[in-house]
Amino acid sequence: MLRKPYCAHWYPNEKKEVLTYFSPVSEKSASTVTCLVSPHAGWIYSGKVAGKCYSYLSQVDLAILLGTNHTGLGAATSLYPQGEWEMPMGTVGIASDFSDSLLKVCKDIQPDVDAHLYEHAIEVQIPFLQTLNPNVKIVPIEMRDYRLEVCHAIARSLSETIRSYLKLSPNHRICVIASSDMTHCGEQYGQIPPDRMTAAEFARAQDALAIEQMLQLDTAGLLETVKEKKITMCGSGPAAVVLETAKNLGNKKASLLGYATSSDRTGKDSGYAVGYAGLLIQ
Repeated sequence: MLRKPYCAHWYPNEKKEVLTYFSPVSEKSASTVTCLVSPHAGWIYSGKVAGKCYSYLSQVDLAILLGTNHTGLGAATSLYPQGEWEMPMGTVGIASDFSDSLLKVCKDIQPDVDAHLYEHAIEVQIPFLQTLNPNVKIVPIEMRDYRLEVCHAIARSLSETIRSYLKLSPNHRICVIASSDMTHCGEQYGQIPPDRMTAAEFARAQDALAIEQMLQLDTAGLLETVKEKKITMCGSGPAAVVLETAKNLGNKKASLLGYATSSDRTGKDSGYAVGYAGLLIQ
């Protein structure tokens, strides 16, 4: 199976341009398994925040990417099981051995192609991974069932499969990535900011509540806060899975690497704004 690019105009198609989105960092992640929460808008808006996340990675042999199912196509949690994804910088192979093992231990994940055909959340992460390692293998998972028990079950299965994988490939570095944008504020998103608040101000206030829960690695707290405060964070489920997976694997520290809104990037105080947060868990 070969998946064609869906949103290639959202990101650069050459390595030299991708490199301009990386930031200098004092120390790379030393974890065998590093976990990220990275935004997934067009790079003109969220690329710099996402780039800060990937700047902390020195090597990625296997990337497990959990994205938002925006379209509603396919199973509730859909794994693209085998084949390749065609990208402007070259094809990327699916880690079918890992995928097969994961499907055997997790009844909440189904093999499915349709859910991935018209989605951008995972695709926009791949140029960063290709820049770090052109031979990286990926495990793409789209989610639209964000119930806490489902997130916990997927995280347990991921953790188990990762441990088994590392027994066979102890020198490989793994990255588990939640692809998520934060608050979507504006009439076109169905959420109007309160009086005397701009859309960007409201997004920042809302997102601070969700980010606090992620920094505490509080999976239940994140999902509860998003629901109770009506935070329009599109990837809270993927983020919850990654937080829980990180804890299961012994990663104990979450750091906020960057935050911005679309208004920050455009320089316009318009009636809408989307928030972008980048977190590292190691």
